[in-house]
Amino acid sequence: MDFKADYLKEDMENISKVSSVFNHFFYDNTRKSASLGLRGKHDRGDYEVRTYFGQQDKQQDSRNLNTNVYYPELDLSKRKTWVLEGRNTSQLDERHVLTSGAEMRTESYAGTRLKTGKSSIEYTALYIQDEYQINDRWLILPSLRYDDSNKFDSNVSPKIGATNKMNDNSRLKFNAGKGYRTPSLDDMYMRMYMQPMSGMPAYINGNPDLKPEESTNYEVAVEGERGKAFAKASYFNNDVKNKITSTVIKATPPMEMQYINIDRAEIEGMELEFGQHLTDNWLIKVSYTQLDPINSKTKEQIVGTARKQGTIQLHYDDNKQNGISAALWNSWSNDFYQTDSSNVKRTYSFNTWNVSVTKEWNENFQTYIGVDNIFNKKVYDLNIWGSLLRVGMTVKL
Repeated sequence: MDFKADYLKEDMENISKVSSVFNHFFYDNTRKSASLGLRGKHDRGDYEVRTYFGQQDKQQDSRNLNTNVYYPELDLSKRKTWVLEGRNTSQLDERHVLTSGAEMRTESYAGTRLKTGKSSIEYTALYIQDEYQINDRWLILPSLRYDDSNKFDSNVSPKIGATNKMNDNSRLKFNAGKGYRTPSLDDMYMRMYMQPMSGMPAYINGNPDLKPEESTNYEVAVEGERGKAFAKASYFNNDVKNKITSTVIKATPPMEMQYINIDRAEIEGMELEFGQHLTDNWLIKVSYTQLDPINSKTKEQIVGTARKQGTIQLHYDDNKQNGISAALWNSWSNDFYQTDSSNVKRTYSFNTWNVSVTKEWNENFQTYIGVDNIFNKKVYDLNIWGSLLRVGMTVKL
């Protein structure tokens, strides 16, 4: 049995100028979560049961520095998530391994960000997968997933994967299937006032008439290892029906934005990954993704997507029983398409440096600390607010 707990506390301030007015913004964000899991084995395989609870509290207010008067728009929100999930894996015979599982999830949301003041949604999911080893070269993985909620119709999503072992160090993989995503509570019910960091103030509006996203997905990939190096290259194509995005519905101050469904969207792209074990303790890894995310009707790039993105990662592990591991990485995006605070659609390029350190004290206790966005980069139109300190622990009972 294991227990995990995380706690995050953010206190941020920002001063900006709109015309001749200086505004002082305050942001408080508290997030805490805990999970309890049980793992075990039986004659044919293993099982796992886990329960999780998370809560996030946010508050945002601001004042006019010219007059030292606080604005009346106070932003408060409280979000709670509870999850219960289980999985069982059994070896049926020498060629078949069957995995099945279930998930129940409840989300509740209350505060000034919702038109209704508060709302909740309940999800249920069931899935089953057969790992079928046809012969020494071919592995087939058919699966089915059933999703249901108290706000949307149920859905069944089939998928199939295949792996061909070309030799001892390389594999060719194929995946095809259906995807399904329901709108979130934010997507449906949000009514949030965005204070003008620059440009004009804006309201973000949910849409209770949103439909779930449905997609058809294909992917082919080749991967392999040679000595201390490893690499992977893949191509994918996702045809999405009712893609959820946002659009401007009123351009004059205060600007109004709303979540909408795009009838059809096609997201095509490629991913490349390369890694090298420099020593027994050090690993470097580089990844690159190139996307072509297009609204099939307008032929424009989808708002909120990047055409190019990637990471450069450096990992360290002392490989000791009660040791230390660490990671330093840079995440970057180019041609990120977004509507700025002046209602102008434009592309952004940005990158952030991040670091994390994990210490294992014994077989039952582990702690970590990390900093996202080390150099405090701020891009408000993209919700990049500066540095973030993270701390957490894992306890096994």
